Amino acid sequence: ELGFKYVGPIDGHNTKELISTFNKIKELKGSILVHVKTIKGKGYNYTEKYPWKYPKKDEKKEVPPHGCK
Repeated sequence: ELGFKYVGPIDGHNTKELISTFNKIKELKGSILVHVKTIKGKGYNYTEKYPWKYPKKDEKKEVPPHGCK
């Protein structure tokens, strides 16, 4: 045992289920891990069809911190 309670998985697109779950677990004591599943781009047909395209990471080259090469 890792010392925390596990709740889930729950549907991250179902607002009623999210609210109900959080209302129930706020009464629990100790550490709690809530596993929420979502679908990338849910509700926007193009991103549901091509989830690997959106959202994109900024393609600008990252600059290292001062003093690092």
